[in-house]
Amino acid sequence: MLAATYDLFKRLKEMGKLDKVGFKDMGGNVCSTVEMVDKKGFGAEIDLEKIPVGMEGLHPSVIACSETQERFAWTCHPELTDLILDHYNVKWELGSVAEGARAANIGKVTQSDRYILHYKGEKVCDAKATDITEGLRYNRDVKERIYHVSEPTEDEIRKSFEGATTSSRLQEDFFLRMLASENIASRRSIYERYDRNVQGNTILEAGEADAGVIAPLLDKEGVSAAAQKVGVAITQDGNGNYSKISPYWQAVNAVVEAMRNVAAVGARPIAVTDCLNYNNPEKPELMWEFTEGVRGIKAACEAIPTPIISGNVSLYNSVDATAMIGVAGVIDDYENAVTTSLKVAGNQLYLINARQNELGASEAYRLLGFVGANVPKPDLKQVKNEIDFMVEAVSKNLIESAHDISEGGLAVTLAEMTMPHNRTGGGKLGVSVDIANVGPVNTFQKLYSETGGFVIEVKPNQTEALKKLAHNHSVELIKLGTVTESAQWVVKEAGETVIDVPLQNLQDAWLNGLTEKM
Repeated sequence: MLAATYDLFKRLKEMGKLDKVGFKDMGGNVCSTVEMVDKKGFGAEIDLEKIPVGMEGLHPSVIACSETQERFAWTCHPELTDLILDHYNVKWELGSVAEGARAANIGKVTQSDRYILHYKGEKVCDAKATDITEGLRYNRDVKERIYHVSEPTEDEIRKSFEGATTSSRLQEDFFLRMLASENIASRRSIYERYDRNVQGNTILEAGEADAGVIAPLLDKEGVSAAAQKVGVAITQDGNGNYSKISPYWQAVNAVVEAMRNVAAVGARPIAVTDCLNYNNPEKPELMWEFTEGVRGIKAACEAIPTPIISGNVSLYNSVDATAMIGVAGVIDDYENAVTTSLKVAGNQLYLINARQNELGASEAYRLLGFVGANVPKPDLKQVKNEIDFMVEAVSKNLIESAHDISEGGLAVTLAEMTMPHNRTGGGKLGVSVDIANVGPVNTFQKLYSETGGFVIEVKPNQTEALKKLAHNHSVELIKLGTVTESAQWVVKEAGETVIDVPLQNLQDAWLNGLTEKM
């Protein structure tokens, strides 16, 4: 289908006829066709019996709305109808691909603003096209949901912490348990089952950086050398646990983390898509969760100006209210894209964004049996400053590696930067850091608070230039420590050792944690 369609575009371009066609990927037949006519004030008349079907006896509503994939919709000037049908059915022999597969002329665009469907001689739909695309507004009752949550005391945390480990090395044992958690551990055993290089333009694969990077115009004919270097970064994020405290901040954090992920490789966020998973909107408190999630997405996308270009909504679930957010970003030269793996011993490590007491709904609390109340509440203006800083710093080659801070907090972020990857290497360099100055909170909060931010690796001779750039963007750089030749992961606080673990132990926990649970 793709090859045939690319060929048709080429033919139409050579004929100078691209201005006489419209084209759309399909959800359902109604969705694709009505969206092509309504913006111009047109309508359409479609005969559902002319739409190819894969089985007999389908109800007209199924023919109209089914989201069967691998289909496209064209509108065209009548002079091109036979050419398009011949292109798919004769030249590309669509009928040989699957039984009943073919291109078909199913109706026409009309001057009226009515969208009309016929089936067996009867009119089964007659509506104003814009009423279909703009939807109906439900005035649902909304009632704020009260969350009965509170922060555990330090004594409760200490007792649970001690109960969660089996030796005198409490902090180290708990940290390894964190890395092996199903919410933290490597997903390599899953994504390695799929082809990540279908078109040969993959620059960074899943797991190698905070976002995947492709070069969509690489080796394309008629494209300039500069355009071929453009990279597109793609990521998706959303932590449903945060909705146990606040669906608003769950949604804000989903947007912010996804944007941080593309910024961590050096890409400017340019587009958002959302997948909204909520519950029964007929119940006022659950409808409130949905409105709070939408409000959170809106706030984040306005503060970090980024359009929402697509999305979907799933209602009537029985889940924690969850906004999943996808973000696409652009980097001018894909060769500048930054991975998470540490590069050179002696390089400096810096933290962006001080740690706060924001362990609410965190992975650390989950393992200890708590929910908490202090969910991360990012300062959106500051987040924009940090993203702008990261994009410019990467473009100027001032950053060697970078990783955003999310699930598991600072400790997990630092550990993941020491992990090996099949293509990009890594896994041999250690770290030695001191967390005394990372924020006005206690040791446990410094390590595991899920306050967002970044950890970056910088060459010693680039630190002054980086500090000047950070100052220009109102971003504070907090010195953490250094990359070490020793295969040891060391965290201190004011000189006192907090955790000292061989890299092999970290890697065993992180690389095998999910597989062992499966």
